[in-house]
Amino acid sequence: MITTDITLIETLKITISSMLIVFVVLLILMFMVSLFKYIPEVEAITKKYGKKNKRTYVNFENMDEDMKVAVLVATITCKQELQSDVVLKSVKQL
Repeated sequence: MITTDITLIETLKITISSMLIVFVVLLILMFMVSLFKYIPEVEAITKKYGKKNKRTYVNFENMDEDMKVAVLVATITCKQELQSDVVLKSVKQL
């Protein structure tokens, strides 16, 4: 077994340096958390930059014939361009 003699002074140096590292990291974290108060809230952002023209999702069964044709043509065109299977997930009315 390897044994080395460590004096009391060396152990105190190691302990103090380790504690200083921990406190410095905690101070950095505290500073970073204190900066969070300058991040605006979601409500303020949506109020300032909110969408004026909100789009609504349309159910495929509730569409008129022209809309259904437009959706099907867009899906077929996308399938031809990508050369793979395409799944239509949602339709937004403009």
